[in-house]
Amino acid sequence: MRAALADNESLDTRLGEILIATARTMLRDARTLDQEQQQWARMAVGLLICENDGNDDFRAIDGLDDDAKIMISFLEAIGQPAQAQPIREHLGR
Repeated sequence: MRAALADNESLDTRLGEILIATARTMLRDARTLDQEQQQWARMAVGLLICENDGNDDFRAIDGLDDDAKIMISFLEAIGQPAQAQPIREHLGR
């Protein structure tokens, strides 16, 4: 994340840090999810770590916004909306 900042001064590194922390928590708590939810968790994290997932995460000003929306949607879908709150607050939603 920090290395990408050298190429893009406008990169929202704070959002990146929030997303990484959220993903870590989600993976840590994955054992409490059913199999389908675990699969969704892996997919959400997979999209987060995929640098060019339709919106170039490190080159576009809003490159991480799509990742944030996916993470929020996933957390709401599995009944964990509180974990999405730091992301929402950062985005001003």
